Amino acid sequence: MLMEIKEYPIPVSVKCQLYIQIDETWELRFDNISEGSTGEWEKTINEMPKLNFVDTKKTYVKCQFNNDQGSVFSDYLISEDKEELKKFVNDSVKSFVERLEA
Repeated sequence: MLMEIKEYPIPVSVKCQLYIQIDETWELRFDNISEGSTGEWEKTINEMPKLNFVDTKKTYVKCQFNNDQGSVFSDYLISEDKEELKKFVNDSVKSFVERLEA
């Protein structure tokens, strides 16, 4: 799922920070606002994973978006259905980017 998200193009004109957390262990981050940011998707793994999340059948996904005016939008989904989770993340990223482009 993270690889698919990394393929999502963020227009250069859209200034934002996007955080996609999965089971509070893996995080995919895009940042083109902060000083020293690369403007590319970066994947990280939490050094202290919450094993109670990883061991369950359901997956917890949180999407958090920050724009350059300081607004924060956040949403999450807990599901066993991987396709539902992919659709949720893709729709969330797309909706946020479209809102910023408007």
